[in-house]
Amino acid sequence: MIALVVDTKQFERIPCSTCEGDSINSLSCFACLGAGELQQLVLVEIVEYLEEKGNGE
Repeated sequence: MIALVVDTKQFERIPCSTCEGDSINSLSCFACLGAGELQQLVLVEIVEYLEEKGNGE
């Protein structure tokens, strides 16, 4: 079983004004974007990828 832990406290310190342009794709900006759901979706995709890769070996 694979567990992924995300420390959301580190995201809270990032000012939203820095989350523009290219930097908007960084993990630090997820909190600014109200992306709790997006963050969860990304983690689900990572887990699914790892499971598929593990099953393929």
